[in-house]
Amino acid sequence: MVNAKTIKPAVDFNPFEAGKEIEKIVVINESQREIWLSCMIGGDAASLAYNESFSLKLTGSFSLPDFRKAFATVVQRHEALRSSVSTNGEHFIIYKSLAVDIEFIDLEKLVPQDRSSSFEGFLKNQIITPIDLQDGPLLRVYIHRFAPTEHYFTIVIHHIICDGWSTGIILENLSNAYNAIQKGLSPNLPKVVQISDYASQQFEYLQSEEFKKTERFWLNLYKDNIPLVDLPTDFERGKTRTYKAARIDYKLSAKFVGEIKKTGAKAGCSLVNTMLSLFEIFLSQQTKQSDIVVGLPAAGQLATDNQELVGHCVNILPIRSKIDPNNSFLEYLKKSKSIFLDAYEHQLFSFGQLLRNLNFKRDSSRTPLVPIVFNIDMGMSSAVVFDNLTYELISNPRAYETFEIFLNATGTEDALVLEWTYNTQLFKEATINRMIAEFEALLNVFVADPKNTIAQNNTQPANILKIATSIGPNVVIGKTLLNLFKESSGKYANKTALSFNSENLTYAQIANQVNSLATVLIEEGVKQGDIVAIATERSAKMLISLLAIMKAGAAYLPLDPEYPQDRIEFMLADADAKTILLSKKYQHAYQTTAKKLVIEDLWPKLKTTREVTIPVNLTDVAYLLYTSGSTGKPKGVLITHQNLANFLTSMMLQPGITEKDCLLAITTISFDIAGLELFLPLIAGAEIILATTEATKDGRLLLSILEEKPVTIMQATPSTWQMMLDSGWKKQLPIKILSGGEALSKDLAEKLLTLSKHLWNMYGPTETTIWSTIKEILPNQEGLTIGKAIQNTQIFIVNEQNKPLATIEELGKYLLANYDMIFELDEE
Repeated sequence: MVNAKTIKPAVDFNPFEAGKEIEKIVVINESQREIWLSCMIGGDAASLAYNESFSLKLTGSFSLPDFRKAFATVVQRHEALRSSVSTNGEHFIIYKSLAVDIEFIDLEKLVPQDRSSSFEGFLKNQIITPIDLQDGPLLRVYIHRFAPTEHYFTIVIHHIICDGWSTGIILENLSNAYNAIQKGLSPNLPKVVQISDYASQQFEYLQSEEFKKTERFWLNLYKDNIPLVDLPTDFERGKTRTYKAARIDYKLSAKFVGEIKKTGAKAGCSLVNTMLSLFEIFLSQQTKQSDIVVGLPAAGQLATDNQELVGHCVNILPIRSKIDPNNSFLEYLKKSKSIFLDAYEHQLFSFGQLLRNLNFKRDSSRTPLVPIVFNIDMGMSSAVVFDNLTYELISNPRAYETFEIFLNATGTEDALVLEWTYNTQLFKEATINRMIAEFEALLNVFVADPKNTIAQNNTQPANILKIATSIGPNVVIGKTLLNLFKESSGKYANKTALSFNSENLTYAQIANQVNSLATVLIEEGVKQGDIVAIATERSAKMLISLLAIMKAGAAYLPLDPEYPQDRIEFMLADADAKTILLSKKYQHAYQTTAKKLVIEDLWPKLKTTREVTIPVNLTDVAYLLYTSGSTGKPKGVLITHQNLANFLTSMMLQPGITEKDCLLAITTISFDIAGLELFLPLIAGAEIILATTEATKDGRLLLSILEEKPVTIMQATPSTWQMMLDSGWKKQLPIKILSGGEALSKDLAEKLLTLSKHLWNMYGPTETTIWSTIKEILPNQEGLTIGKAIQNTQIFIVNEQNKPLATIEELGKYLLANYDMIFELDEE
């Protein structure tokens, strides 16, 4: 049912009833008319599917008055932002001026966690609040203040006046105007193109021979039959279309994106073409159909050379592909390139025009022709620069979606996030998570060997064994370790965070020293994105240094001084480390081009300073670790803040840690599992007891710490647990044991169960960020397993050629030949 507040009844258009001074009246274009008609038919739910929203996190010196002036400049500059839609949906009403007020919301007085929850609640409310197409304005704008140097700018805008291209133009214009106003200058912006200009161009194009050729192209493509892409759903379709939606984000590493680009280059294809082709094959496997149609949005601004145009100029191109399973991926990619380029050459034909011309019978429960859309939004903010401000662009998920699945790849070509928006009245969250995992598996197998046939690399459940169940729900990771530590240090300011020998530091003391050291590092030349090595003895300074390096926007490279000199020098050179922090005893130990900073000399420089505001994003690298590598040559592994935060928040769930716990940290920082011991307690409000180097090698000293200190959690390899047993461990202790890094034998497990409160078996390679699967071992349990995947993690079982294992029998043979571990498989 149409909500009268959002869509007024269609009556004859009277431009004078608006009560505002009208500049001009513009005929609406075909793509915009499709949106208006969808909103008319589907009501609020359909209209909300077109609520576009994004936020800018602005860090640094910020002027709200200047920002208001800058945004007013942008609104006045673009007709689309000063428009509303006529009641009959035929025209845009362009006003001479339109006041779009930026609502200011001050959250500074709230505690950090309440600021975040308040802002999250605000965003959820915004995406379910319709925009009035007739009365306007067609956008809402807000500024949230978290702190004097931390603000969030949020815009909610209707898709009928703004597409992805327009978003980039709005942001670029806004930053340019703000910078000029800050300097007391008038904004100097490029020549603008208006939607009235575009409407005139479109009218002329519709009369042209070029349009007739384009029309013939699309009609010929669908002249014989019209395929229905029919994804299996979890819920039965209703009689009419539904719109409720949710979104799951999945990040592809920069390295993997590079591999995808290399694969596409073999066929002369762009990243967009390559990803689309992979998605088409994926849909073919999911639907068991060989004739596939995928909607691909194309920006009209680029096709018509109107780069400074803000408005809805997108055409959905229904890309049709026939997939031969006997083709190799490379062969298919070469064919799809031709289809892709032909579609782009004929992109100026609206989806609505095509549907009217095809004149096929529609199903009221389905999106016609293209229920599934693939889109790539890259580099939207690449030209955006705010003086004295750093920013992070955040895409806010919709609560309603007009398509059954909308897969949007966003970010840059070096760091893609796949945003899977899906209809929740058709699909369960678990189903979409399965699809995400299977799509990633498909990407892996074809990128590894694009000459393999499509049929050979089916990643459907019947053809791939996986551990899909995780210990908790998949969640969107929105905070880095630094954000999480900031929250806990505020909440537990006076609580002991770290004990080392006789030294005890509170959360507030660590936070202050981290901030001060980060300031010193920046003054010493450490820049955002640098690799900063560290070689030092175990101490409180060691932990503070790791956090300070990340706080300065850099990534740390931990070096164990006990490693051979040539290995350490190889890692320094291979990582291109710009700086190295060393204990005084190691300052002359290594030959390196990195700038050497002696830790003992840095501490006297620490002083209370204001908060370091270098923006650290989830996609930034947190640390670089070197493994032995398959050839014996050290291999570097980059771990992002998102990887690390996902791991730590999952560990808080299981095995679990609270502010009442005390963890004994014994692992060298060059071993990835040290990340759990050093960082997990700090985000939970727990205490770390940092063992000395001497104690970590002596089972008797470790036992004495466990017996004398209030330790509740300890992590170690099976070898270390055996060393402690050999040192005379007989008494049961109230500790939670985490065992990993090596295979846990049944005999050792049985002994540890009698001496502890809980025993957990942990497994995972460095590349997947510390532990990937975990399992609590219980008394009298039949067999040992490494359990289930942690949150946001899927485990696939493949052979040495990255080919899926097709049967349980094949898995059994493979494990017997290769592993002394067993996974817990899903029942399916």
